[in-house]
Amino acid sequence: SDVAIDLPSLKLRVEELIESVVNIIGYLSGRAWVVDVVSATTSDGTTTKFGWGAQEIVDTSIQRPFDLKETQYACQLEPSLPRIFKDLRNSMIFATDTGFYCYRAMDTIKNHFERSKHLNESQSWETMRNALRVDRSLLDHIENFADSPRHGERIAISAPERVAVMKHAWQVVDRFCIY
Repeated sequence: SDVAIDLPSLKLRVEELIESVVNIIGYLSGRAWVVDVVSATTSDGTTTKFGWGAQEIVDTSIQRPFDLKETQYACQLEPSLPRIFKDLRNSMIFATDTGFYCYRAMDTIKNHFERSKHLNESQSWETMRNALRVDRSLLDHIENFADSPRHGERIAISAPERVAVMKHAWQVVDRFCIY
């Protein structure tokens, strides 16, 4: 048929369905597995291979502010960076929780300002936005995909929405690394 299929979004839905069963088995058995749909083959034999992450983020990798050695040094200076990088990694691995992990990275950055400048929560968000030159709407966009999962509710996120959330998160983290 001539129906266009959004394979990345379909991949997210299939993984979510399979994970729901695997998570039950994990709970019952005390074991953990990760579901990863690695490819899809259409009825005409065309195969699409998937990887963790998003090509749109890979394409921006040359924009990272530091190389590996400089980033490792930055992690020594700012102890919250490893947690931030782990949350970004998890946002790629656990696609349906992308918003949750990206927003937690933002919250970790906010906590840096809260601790280092002895501010309350609202002051620290404002200080963070000003220091990193980040518009509130960018953080609100990430939060829109984080609130439901943070409160135990399901949220549907399409592949394009997921990429937009990740791009926003990477932008803020890049600026924090330079800060």
